[in-house]
Amino acid sequence: MNERWLSPTQLEEMFGIKKKTQDVWRHKKKLPYSKLGGFVYYDIEKIHILLEQHSIEITI
Repeated sequence: MNERWLSPTQLEEMFGIKKKTQDVWRHKKKLPYSKLGGFVYYDIEKIHILLEQHSIEITI
């Protein structure tokens, strides 16, 4: 697998998002993914964008 696409296991290892949470978020259309031949893949660029869009800035 190339560096752009992550498996559910790789997503969990890199970002700490448990596989069950991934399932729930996919079904709620909160987590972008691709599916090919029954396998789920995540575009790491889209995951980074999603995280940036949901970041909370705190000023001190």
